[in-house]
Amino acid sequence: MGQNGAKPITTSVDLIPQKLDCNQWAVAAKSAGMKFGLLTTKHHEGFCLWDSKYTDYDVASTPYKKDIVRQYVDAFRKNDLKVGLYYSIWDSSNSVDKDSITADKMDFIKGQITELLSNYGKIDYFVIDGWFWRIGHRQVPYNEIRQLIRDLQPNCLITDHTHLQAPYHVDIPYFEGPFGAFPTENNTMASALGHCSVKGNGWFWSSETPHGLRKDESVETIVEKLKSLESRYCTFMLNCMPNRDGLLDTLYINLLSEIGTKWRPDKTRKPLPQQQKVLIYEVAPISAKATSGNAEFAIDACQKGTEHFNWETDGSNPQTITIDLGSVYSGIDLVMCRAKKPMQTSTGNSINRRKHYPLQNIRKFVWKSI
Repeated sequence: MGQNGAKPITTSVDLIPQKLDCNQWAVAAKSAGMKFGLLTTKHHEGFCLWDSKYTDYDVASTPYKKDIVRQYVDAFRKNDLKVGLYYSIWDSSNSVDKDSITADKMDFIKGQITELLSNYGKIDYFVIDGWFWRIGHRQVPYNEIRQLIRDLQPNCLITDHTHLQAPYHVDIPYFEGPFGAFPTENNTMASALGHCSVKGNGWFWSSETPHGLRKDESVETIVEKLKSLESRYCTFMLNCMPNRDGLLDTLYINLLSEIGTKWRPDKTRKPLPQQQKVLIYEVAPISAKATSGNAEFAIDACQKGTEHFNWETDGSNPQTITIDLGSVYSGIDLVMCRAKKPMQTSTGNSINRRKHYPLQNIRKFVWKSI
């Protein structure tokens, strides 16, 4: 509440939501016609809204003490809303970051995910951030995290903020609205878009939040965006930041109610088309070498701010990249190639570049230009 990104919360005053009322949130969400909520249980700074046995940097260690995740799930279910949880793997307070992952830190990550997916009943939607784009799916292995979630919550839908670089790793690919990402008109992929309409500190509450919408934002523009996304099979996730008392400001209460009076689901929309299969098991390369450019960028994510780093050659031909899988594998169904900058597109750039090869008894995969 009012913090910023990965900067730690430093004072106990910041951690005491004197009037927290998750039922107020749920009633407001329902007035807008929403079907589910998504609570940020831990952001990049590492503070947990539940009592985690893996850190003292949590709500149980503050004067407030009460489990906010529990209050949230109970309130939203009481109001017939589905429950989603957001969790950041990148944790600046506990030094969980790229190039620092150890066995102990993997236990930390998996332990916290287990707490969230074991102690609060059915979780409908689980959103991970600070993973692919910050640390990568090799250092924190994709297979381990995906299997853990599958074991704990078999029917839970998963999003990782891959920023469309790896949509095949998730059930619901995510469009980062504030970065300008938006699905194209012909998008038929079940997806979600996050959006900020109210003044504030990015995704977070600030003293400006109660005082109005951002420039060029209005109930009308929000409803039109919602209608557009609905026609493109994309869920609209409107960011609603509670204030430091733990309440939604009156601005939000009125905004959500007015959205509910001006929008109704389009029951004439065609059913969601058949979706492509989600990746079940990934063979993660251990290394890559290329005739030019940084080959490591070809086998895992690297992003700073909104800039993605990809393997790029010096422009001459021929070029070769060799990807080492570390062991001999059989039965690999496909090799994926992703577009250089798919964030601003409909993800078709990534998905439509799937290349199928009958790969048997393979350890190294070599690509050559002509």
